[in-house]
Amino acid sequence: MTFDISIVSYLPNPIRTKIKKYQKLISEKFNTVRALDWVPHITIADRVLIPEDKFSNICSELKKVCSKTKPIKVNTKKLCFILLTKSSLENPYVVSLKVETTKELQRLHDLIQNNICKGLKRPGYKSDKYSPHITLAYRDLTKENFKKVKQFFKNYPIKVNYSFKLDNIQLVIPLRNERRRSIWMFKFKK
Repeated sequence: MTFDISIVSYLPNPIRTKIKKYQKLISEKFNTVRALDWVPHITIADRVLIPEDKFSNICSELKKVCSKTKPIKVNTKKLCFILLTKSSLENPYVVSLKVETTKELQRLHDLIQNNICKGLKRPGYKSDKYSPHITLAYRDLTKENFKKVKQFFKNYPIKVNYSFKLDNIQLVIPLRNERRRSIWMFKFKK
């Protein structure tokens, strides 16, 4: 058996609640629901295939990393509208909040990508520059609705500058209906 895992950091409340409101607003106005399948988060490593016999060791390594990591201050910068040009998705349009790439966040990403995930299969993984973000809409956002979302936010500006601390890593697995569920959480040191 192989676990198809994403390694993410869930946002703390009340930021999570605010992001969920933006996701629901976009969902209701522009017929997009895929972002609602996830708890608001910042991705550290997407789609890591972990064989069952390595799962325990991976968890131990993540626990070690988290026990040595202090909570990471995060700042969001702006609303982004992205066309994934290298994507094979039918609707490669993304609306997200850009997250400032701090030294600490980059260090955590690099440590997990280059050490813990090294040698594991990564379907669709591209080793492009790390671009942390918080997804508001993706995958089922059509080209027409993508344009409408852009126009909507020109007329209806939202707060995009948030500051908060990440204090966890979650291992998240897909469920049958495309929703995700956290199966393991590691807290950073206090």
